Amino acid sequence: MNGLKQLREKKLLTQEQVASIAGVSVATISRIENGRVTPKYKTLRALANVMDVPIDRVREVISSEQKYLF
Repeated sequence: MNGLKQLREKKLLTQEQVASIAGVSVATISRIENGRVTPKYKTLRALANVMDVPIDRVREVISSEQKYLF
């Protein structure tokens, strides 16, 4: 399950585009999509703005992805 990637692809955005708009590195986007890091609130807010979804939706998607790693 990779909900953040699905949100990103639904908007037809690359990781590079999301990173640039959100003000983070491409590596950060990759790590978030792979469930390896939990983003800070500022990054969550930026991702929500980029994806045009509520911040709670981004938080929910990221939390569900991290559950599958353990």
